[in-house]
Amino acid sequence: MGRPRRRRRPRSGRAGGGERRQSRVDADLPAAAAETEQAEPRVRPARRAALLFLLCVLVYNANFRATGSLDSLAAGLIPFGIWQGHGVYLDHQAERFPPGVRYSMIHSRQGRWVSLYPIVTPLLVTPLYFPAAFVSWFDPADPVVGTVIHSVMEKLAASLLAALSVVFIYLALRRTVSEWTSLWLALAYAFGTSTWMISSQALWQHGTAELLLAASLYLLVREDPFGWNAALLGLTTALMTANRPQNIFFSAAIAWIVLRRSGRRSWPFWAMCAAVAMVLVAYNLYFFPTVLGGYAEWRLPSGEPLRAALPRPAYLFGQLFSNRGLFVFSPFLLAAFFDRWRPGREREERAVLVAACFASALLYAAYGWSGGYTYGPRYLTDCLPILMLLAARPVDWLCRRPWGLSLLTVAMVFSVALQAIGAFCYPAGDSGNELHGAWTIDRSSPILALRSGPATPHFLRPLAPSLGMHDPLTAEDARMEMSWQEPLPQSWTAAASDEAAFCLRNESGKDWSSLGGSWGMHAVRLVVRWDALEPAGAPPVQTDFWLDANLSPGEEECRTISPLAPAAAGRYRLTIEPGQFNGGRFVLFSEYGAKPLTAEVAVRNQTGG
Repeated sequence: MGRPRRRRRPRSGRAGGGERRQSRVDADLPAAAAETEQAEPRVRPARRAALLFLLCVLVYNANFRATGSLDSLAAGLIPFGIWQGHGVYLDHQAERFPPGVRYSMIHSRQGRWVSLYPIVTPLLVTPLYFPAAFVSWFDPADPVVGTVIHSVMEKLAASLLAALSVVFIYLALRRTVSEWTSLWLALAYAFGTSTWMISSQALWQHGTAELLLAASLYLLVREDPFGWNAALLGLTTALMTANRPQNIFFSAAIAWIVLRRSGRRSWPFWAMCAAVAMVLVAYNLYFFPTVLGGYAEWRLPSGEPLRAALPRPAYLFGQLFSNRGLFVFSPFLLAAFFDRWRPGREREERAVLVAACFASALLYAAYGWSGGYTYGPRYLTDCLPILMLLAARPVDWLCRRPWGLSLLTVAMVFSVALQAIGAFCYPAGDSGNELHGAWTIDRSSPILALRSGPATPHFLRPLAPSLGMHDPLTAEDARMEMSWQEPLPQSWTAAASDEAAFCLRNESGKDWSSLGGSWGMHAVRLVVRWDALEPAGAPPVQTDFWLDANLSPGEEECRTISPLAPAAAGRYRLTIEPGQFNGGRFVLFSEYGAKPLTAEVAVRNQTGG
């Protein structure tokens, strides 16, 4: 990490010493970055940052849907409650949701519903909810208001946080490397990492963690921390841990750097950290039995508390190199570990930041490293700003060589492609299920999601109401004819895919479309179902595929899909037919009397048994 360039003007009587210090600090900046600082007017970086922000917001919302989970339910509801006078309490919302849905809410010591997770993220985005909060007052019981408005605002707020973190990454990088490399890396961070697929899609804690860490790093490379700069850095650093306690390693690393650089002059940093810590402790002790807050109350589905275990090498390497691995989804980040570290303070600072990332990975290796039902390296998303800063100089060096630029371009295109698949296709094909295995390619999240095709948009109706389906089908609307285009394979390999080719004709008088209304309701998709015959009693396995944007009456669609066979060997009945998404499930066309395609197949172990 390059030493910061000071912007402070020398005080009278001390100009000579100030100039000497300025020259010494400038000497540590790469030549290209120093030339850029002198040659370009300050308005141009601001304009680039604004354009970068707008581009990110547009791309992050281009899929017109939310891809988060119920983890963020409380975070998305609290801002509404604050504007409507309920404060941070969720009593007016909690009873609307069944227990399996509202697990992000918990009874406080006072017996009132509050968020299980820290509330830094919902407090930070509350100003953005001002217009939507008043809209929801008109008819709070309306399901469109309760679902679509909540989801749209959560997605929009998350995308704004993620886009703002991209801006801070760009501003921090341009103080370290050339302008061109800074833009290249900012775009790689925005669209080639989990910043796109995780942070920008829902109000996880990861988006706020990235924003606060990126802002902290920007302040750190801007100038040595003292005065107001130290106070602001203390605020962002302390809020980072208050937002997600697992990020205490990053806060500790920054605190060590601040102390090493500024010594006693850094007291505003420590004062701000202490103030945030006192507020956090008071909040946790008021609402929860322990100072750890809601995390001490977190329980597994079985009711058991989550317990740490000795970190296993497989868990650590799984976070880095499995089909949910950080360097598999973003291979260009490997450049962060190929820098020639300079002796002295910079070497120590880089080592401390690397150690913070490693400690974070070890922490998750002691618990559940995979991140549950998700796409990509969710837990290690928080450390991305550090890795981007560490990768800056190696990437700058590679970009100046044709072979290096080609290698980085291929790595970036690959990374962006994986994130785009997740943004537009996940969770189709059950692509977020960790039970598919961490070390397989055929059952990895990108392959499963891509094989199933684009997921149905959630927010298409307010923007293009004529494109989607908005009403449930009747028996007359579900008349169809299906036939095998090619013979179906009679033997499938367990947990592997094979091809099924067929034709589907719309015999009704109504258009069918996989574009639905609000939250994808009433969209028609192909449903593939495996029912176990031998051994009997195994639960059915069901996935869905994209049908067509518009299958008109009398029109026939012939296509080939690649369903994934069940993981257990046996004899199965494979059924393929259209289904309409309605009320949280697919209403199959066979329920209206239509005849689906069925076949009995044998699923064998990979060894052939």
